[in-house]
Amino acid sequence: MANYTSKTKISVLTGVAESAIKDEWLSWADSEIEAATGESYFAAVSETQKVDGPGGGTLILPKYPIITITKIVCDGVEITPITDSFAIYNDEGIIKVLEGINLDYLGLDEVFAKGTQNILVTGTFGYDAIPKLVEELATLLVIKTMMDNNLIAKSIVQESIGDYSIRYKESQGDINASIERLYSLLICGEIIGEAI
Repeated sequence: MANYTSKTKISVLTGVAESAIKDEWLSWADSEIEAATGESYFAAVSETQKVDGPGGGTLILPKYPIITITKIVCDGVEITPITDSFAIYNDEGIIKVLEGINLDYLGLDEVFAKGTQNILVTGTFGYDAIPKLVEELATLLVIKTMMDNNLIAKSIVQESIGDYSIRYKESQGDINASIERLYSLLICGEIIGEAI
């Protein structure tokens, strides 16, 4: 998985050579954002989610948004065809059996039978492109780390993302305030519809 920001972007903003920017700083910034937001799917990830069956015809995935669903297995039975049988609400992470669809041939009492991790959903989850606010927050976190390690002077250029503008100044407090503002926007869902 790619990081939420890049050494190239940070190098352009700070004038520090890419070779001086540590990979672990980028990974740390990613994990900080994921821990603060409870979200680990800002970048697209292909995997299988194990989900507790709720009983009935609607399944809410714990990790979303959904980019694609390639396979659904309930109690060991693969359910196909997916596109003809289900409504998939990508942004909400919801999979729902379409009205009028008869899946009795599967031999299941319920499509999403009640159980513990009895449903496997394979697909790609996350976002096709990393949201700009996430990228900007990761960039700021790495730049702050570089400032803390005295790798750069405490003066950086201004950058705008849509309606949001961030100015990196001499003051460490300005960087911290920008980081807090971006966290607030991210946690409150301000990025929905932006690039997500």
